[in-house]
Amino acid sequence: TRALGSEGEVTPDIFIEDIEAGDVYFLCSDGVTNHVTDDQIQDALSAYSPSEAMWRLISLALADGGSDNATGTVVRIDELQPVHPGAEEPASES
Repeated sequence: TRALGSEGEVTPDIFIEDIEAGDVYFLCSDGVTNHVTDDQIQDALSAYSPSEAMWRLISLALADGGSDNATGTVVRIDELQPVHPGAEEPASES
């Protein structure tokens, strides 16, 4: 666990993954994950729109006695635009 502002410098974990239509990304504070189970997260993300899933997870966290900051966001990739041949490639990280 890392917290912004708790130290002068924080090193994030960075992963490069392929994105596909149907992917769902869930980012939240420990005020949510300390009070909901992985199964509750999976159920909400698979059954509801991103907005409704996030509100339900925050509500579950607060109902479980959440006393910390319960915030988050859910992003679902509905479709991707094709990359056109000859399009400029993003610069690689060195």
